Amino acid sequence: MKDLKSIADTIEQLRIDHPGKDLLDICSEQGIMRMFAIACEPAWITKNGEIDRAAISEFLEQSKRIYDAQIDGLSSQTIERYNNSNQFWLKEFGTTREESKYFRQLVNPIDYMGGLSYMLCGKVMNSSGYMSLTSLNKTAGFENTIWAVMNGQSSNVFCAETLVGISAASKHTELAEDFVKLCFGKEAQSNLFNGFAVNKAAFEESFAVDESMIGDDGGYLYFSMSNEEGLSVDYTAYPVNEEQIAEFRKCLEAAVTPYLKNSVLEETVYETGTAYLQGRQSLEETVSAIEKKLALYLAE
Repeated sequence: MKDLKSIADTIEQLRIDHPGKDLLDICSEQGIMRMFAIACEPAWITKNGEIDRAAISEFLEQSKRIYDAQIDGLSSQTIERYNNSNQFWLKEFGTTREESKYFRQLVNPIDYMGGLSYMLCGKVMNSSGYMSLTSLNKTAGFENTIWAVMNGQSSNVFCAETLVGISAASKHTELAEDFVKLCFGKEAQSNLFNGFAVNKAAFEESFAVDESMIGDDGGYLYFSMSNEEGLSVDYTAYPVNEEQIAEFRKCLEAAVTPYLKNSVLEETVYETGTAYLQGRQSLEETVSAIEKKLALYLAE
């Protein structure tokens, strides 16, 4: 899976191989679009600040392929479970699960390991998340699991969690420069809760483990998870080795395309694109409607 089209190709093949199964644990049009927009949204606006009609057209076209494959043959119970999860989030947190910032984080492996989904996709949020990701193929029955950078319409995308800059109009540039140096220093970067340090020393340190916490089986983090349907999964995460750290470091060094969420742009694409994914509106009509809705916003 090298781009959005080949992701759609793979999911269509998964549907053929696993009829009636939940492939992605996403059962809504907007949920599908929200998941894959991370690696696509940077391509939707041209360098001149205009809508890239071709890019948005392709995104909607491939999203519809993914949605159609995912929803094909799914049981009403599966769809109801997903909708109930969304409503639970709305009641408890004021936003649906798929609208929350946690939706696109790397999901926990309970559904994947329990056979309720056949693919995990999202963001790796910290060193523990990477540790969990690289441990899947050390689990009995999942030895053939592999991970790859999710490229969509854009490649080598990273999610910018924190932006730091200095105003050109500042009267205190030296003080501001000191603050920026502090932000990117090893001490501050070593205390990140989420995200990965851009300070090299802090990055290396983030993968250090407390040797006394390593179990007899070599495990470092132990999880036991269950869902409302009674599915229970036990999972062990193992410390990453130098080769795995080097592999991940290489991915981060290649990450040159920032994903900076543009809420107005994305919500317009999701809301208007739903009609196309549902087959109620043509692709041309949908893209024209998106372009029209965004015209004033982009002009400003």
